[in-house]
Amino acid sequence: MIVSITPANRVAPGHLDNRERWVAARITASHLNTFLRLIKNAAPAAYSGDEFESAKYLMTHFQASCGMFIDALHTATSVDQLIEINDEFYKMACAKS
Repeated sequence: MIVSITPANRVAPGHLDNRERWVAARITASHLNTFLRLIKNAAPAAYSGDEFESAKYLMTHFQASCGMFIDALHTATSVDQLIEINDEFYKMACAKS
């Protein structure tokens, strides 16, 4: 089996070096939006307390893999803020893809 790889971050973060990477980022941001809205619409009694931190970690990991952070992610304290941040990231990924 031959495995071909392409570095995700060959240049400065956010550079238009790889449109396919940004298409994948746009699709993943869309899936994250679905996940975040499910958390928001779930009954608060179903929360164990880890849902928010897990969602925030997933977003942090996702944005790090894209080589660009939206700074507000580090100080977000609610699911609504995570949704807003993810929507902004989605718009950025659309513009770069």
